[in-house]
Amino acid sequence: MDGLGADGRGPTDGASDTMVGVRKLIFGLVVLLGLAVLADFGAAAWSEYRVSRALREGGVLESDPAVTIHGFPFLLQARDGHYENVEIVADNVHTDLLGDITVEANLIGAHAEAGELLDGSIRSVPVDLLYGRVMLDATALGVGTALRTRSGKLRTTGAGASAGTHELHPALATAGVGDGVPVVLHFSAPWCGPCAAVRRVVVQVLDRDPGRAREVELDLDENPVLARKLGVLSLPTTFVFDGEGRERFRASGVPSVDDLRTALSSL
Repeated sequence: MDGLGADGRGPTDGASDTMVGVRKLIFGLVVLLGLAVLADFGAAAWSEYRVSRALREGGVLESDPAVTIHGFPFLLQARDGHYENVEIVADNVHTDLLGDITVEANLIGAHAEAGELLDGSIRSVPVDLLYGRVMLDATALGVGTALRTRSGKLRTTGAGASAGTHELHPALATAGVGDGVPVVLHFSAPWCGPCAAVRRVVVQVLDRDPGRAREVELDLDENPVLARKLGVLSLPTTFVFDGEGRERFRASGVPSVDDLRTALSSL
C-alpha cells in the first residue's frame, strides 16, 4: 500500500510516537522540577527551624521566634552563603521596663555558612543592612518616650563598697576587672557605628586623669555569654566597675564626657 514504510507504519504513526515522546519528556521535567522545589522548600524550612531554636536558646526566649528566609531558590543562597532577606519575629519578649514586647527584624544581605545554618551552630551573622522594629503596648508609649531622652545617660546599677561578696564572671576577671583599679568596659562590634564615639569619650576622660581607671573594650560577637550575663541588649553599652569588680554604672548609647568623669570621680 502506498505511503507505508518497510515496517507497515504510515507517516502519521511516526508523528504520534514523536508527540508521545515529547509529552513524556515534558512530564519528566515537570516531575523533576517539582521535586527540586520540594527539596528547596524542605531545606529552607529546616534551616528556619534550626535558626529559630538557636535564637530561642541564645536569647533566653520563652518561645521559638518566627524565622522566614526569603528568596528563591534557597539552596543557591545557601551555596553562596549569602541570603537576600531573613525575617525574624519574636513575640512576648519580656523586659523589666516595658513588659512584654514584640521584636521584628529584617536581615538584608545576611552572610552565613550553609553548614552552620543547617545544624543550628550559627552564633553571629554579618549583614549588609538591618531593619529593626519594636512593637509595644500603648500603655508603655510614655515610658518609651522617656527612654529616648535617657539614651547615653549613665545610671547607677550597683551597690557601693559596703556591699557583700559578689561573684565575678571569669571573662571579666580575665579582662582585668576587679584587680583594684576601676574599669570602663564597653561592648562594641565592627558593624556598630556609634561605638567609635564611645571610644573617643572614654579616651578623652581617661587621658585627663591617667591612672584613675582603665579601658576595656569587648567585641559583642566574640563574647555573647558575658553580654547576656550583663544584660546587654543593644550597642553601644558601657559599664563602669569599681576596683573590686562591682558594676556601679551603665549606659545604653554614647555617654557624655561629663557624665563619665562624674561617675569615675565617685569611686
